[in-house]
Amino acid sequence: MRKVKNLIVGCGLSGIVLAERLASQGGEEVLIIDRRNHIGGNIYDYKDKETGITVHQYGPHVFHTNDKKVWDYLSQFTAWYRFMYRVKAVMDGIEVNIPFNLDSLHKVFSKDLAEKLENKLIEKFGFNKKVPILE
Repeated sequence: MRKVKNLIVGCGLSGIVLAERLASQGGEEVLIIDRRNHIGGNIYDYKDKETGITVHQYGPHVFHTNDKKVWDYLSQFTAWYRFMYRVKAVMDGIEVNIPFNLDSLHKVFSKDLAEKLENKLIEKFGFNKKVPILE
């Protein structure tokens, strides 16, 4: 039986980054074990053999950072696809932002009612505050 100095259990994002760092920066040998038969955990993608389309096996994933060092590091291992994430809801046929905000009030209510509600909300919670919708 061969001994291994570094054993990583779980090959999700943290596991694969740790393994890569130990191997590339530390020159260490690493053994990774995972219950799944692939690396990457929930960020695992594969190309469909028939269509050539990239499939996100566990659902889509979005990455964002403003840290150039992190961006540069990860860019060694992946190609990036620009993505703009916008969540909208339709209320009585009108498209509104999610999470609901003061702009949403003005889209779904009359001008007078929207202004009254806006004033009451700002008076109670303050301007530019995040408040759960049920409050």
